[in-house]
Amino acid sequence: MNICIRAQIEYEKILPDNCELSLLCTRSRMSLQYLLDSHNHDHLKQRLIDHISLSDKMLNYVIQNPTMMLKFQPTFEWTIDNKIIQTPCWRVENILPRILLTRIITQDYQEQLQNGSYKESSKQLSQLISYHEQIKHELQLWRWKNDVLQHDELQTDWHESRVLYLEGLKHLCTLCVGLDRNVGTNTLFVLTQKALKSFACSVATWRTSEAGQLLPVVECLRHYFSADLLWSQAKYGGSIYRLKTWCSVSNLDFGAFHILQTTIENVPFLLNERIKLNNSVYYEPVESTEPLLTPIDLITASA
Repeated sequence: MNICIRAQIEYEKILPDNCELSLLCTRSRMSLQYLLDSHNHDHLKQRLIDHISLSDKMLNYVIQNPTMMLKFQPTFEWTIDNKIIQTPCWRVENILPRILLTRIITQDYQEQLQNGSYKESSKQLSQLISYHEQIKHELQLWRWKNDVLQHDELQTDWHESRVLYLEGLKHLCTLCVGLDRNVGTNTLFVLTQKALKSFACSVATWRTSEAGQLLPVVECLRHYFSADLLWSQAKYGGSIYRLKTWCSVSNLDFGAFHILQTTIENVPFLLNERIKLNNSVYYEPVESTEPLLTPIDLITASA
């Protein structure tokens, strides 16, 4: 996971009243440190969830007792991606375990995607979004981070971008399930619009977002389903033009969304059939129709 605890904290030696919560937090942190140092990840996820619950209680206890005199001010030390995080801010103990947990859940949802389990992957994505929202909230309350702490995952915008990216992935998971169940074309088109907006907002918030890699894929899918809608509206020439212009694309990276890749790979056959039908029955000119909203339009429409 490339996140480690560098130094022990014994809360019972810091807080003036030797309460049970202090001992529980100390033991929990030591247990977490042992699992990280030993690279034993079998029980790490549950240990993190339990530790986060205790850390939240500890932080609330400290906040609710602002006049409490500590025996000394601790320094919390971690490493994240080989970068040392060293700070007296208690919030880091609530943030870094959550960051570690998001990395574990990220691996979980990626495995589900590779297996084609889109519903299960969507559940993991929802859980992941929740933790990123929690981290973002904690970071917004921690306003005096110094330059040493300028790691991507300690920035509120990074987590906001991540939430938007994950929401886009959820829309794609729903799209895959919809295709598998032969859901109506209009619903599928709306899902691609939502995914495109999420990915575009993610890139606009944090320029190195992974969402940028999926923007061309979603644009292609969006125009594919809109071409189907045009065909159902008897706009045959416009449908053919849109398929030719936007969907005859190669080298798109669909990642684990294999059902979406199969859909686009069928475009040449579909296009050929529609051209034949138009040339023999409808005789409509193949020309552009009213364009779809651009990603920027989608972003500004909700601003």
